[in-house]
Amino acid sequence: MGKKRWTPPTGKGAREAIEERKKSALSWEERREIVENSKKESGSSSLAKWEAQNITGDIDHQLQRQREESIALQAVAKAKKLASKRAKKEAKKEKKKDKKKKKEKKKKDKKKDKKKDKKKDKKKDSSDSGSDSDSSSDSSGSSSSVDEQTKKKRKFEEAAKKEKTGWRLSQFLDDDD
Repeated sequence: MGKKRWTPPTGKGAREAIEERKKSALSWEERREIVENSKKESGSSSLAKWEAQNITGDIDHQLQRQREESIALQAVAKAKKLASKRAKKEAKKEKKKDKKKKKEKKKKDKKKDKKKDKKKDKKKDSSDSGSDSDSSSDSSGSSSSVDEQTKKKRKFEEAAKKEKTGWRLSQFLDDDD
């Protein structure tokens, strides 16, 4: 026929094995005592000695003090964070205001430049028509051209005083007087 199948060796029955373990086994209390006694102290023995000598008072009191300190540190950190956020917000607002002011200033400057250009164009047009007469008077003498230039300056100053625009010469002239 064929080969025999392998079977595990026969031993004691389950009931007998349980009874034997109970005889030689430890109770839960005995086992806990053995584990506690065999526990190693965390850290070095010198540290444990130092703690025993230097820790005064109740450990619970020290833990409570440490908790309070950590809570205080957290509160300080939170306050700093809020203050920095506020400062950033204010800086952002200021930057926005400055940007807006600069933009408005640029607009005003552009308007002033346009007005200046218009005045210059008017002045050039009037001086171009007057320049034909100047060229004929230059041949007659230099003193008459100086008189005409002073007359033009006076007219310009008077116009600037009346209008208070353009180069604002009127303010400059009022400050000198």
